[in-house]
Amino acid sequence: MNTTNPGLAAYQRVAETIREEIRRGTLAVGEQLPGNRGIAEKYGVALGTAQKALGLLQDEGWLVATPSVGVFVNEPPTAPAASTLQGQLDELRASVAELTERLQRLEQSASESSPRSPGLLLPYRRDLLANQSKPLDDIPHRGTEGGRQDA
Repeated sequence: MNTTNPGLAAYQRVAETIREEIRRGTLAVGEQLPGNRGIAEKYGVALGTAQKALGLLQDEGWLVATPSVGVFVNEPPTAPAASTLQGQLDELRASVAELTERLQRLEQSASESSPRSPGLLLPYRRDLLANQSKPLDDIPHRGTEGGRQDA
């Protein structure tokens, strides 16, 4: 089993070892792998670890499972071309720049449209806290005597 990166979880080390065996041709495309128990024994890991490693490799496209038949080596997945990755990175950078600009405009607009000081809202906050358990009609409103007055 691959022990070059002990920081990886056991299932990740098993998966990496199988990936390497596929890359080297030790495991050929179309070859059937042993079952979960066989993988666990071969790599000296628990059954659950073997199952998780095989699941990961299936999710990544290295292996294909056929129900009631077995798990087979698939064509190794190809990595995206560097130019594709660079294009995606450029798009993400442009999106971040646009969002940053929009955020700055929103913050500026908000500060220009409501230059309130925190002290201005303090009486309203106190009223709200003092009356939070009262029915709405019993709460005194600023500029009115007593409760709410509907027009």
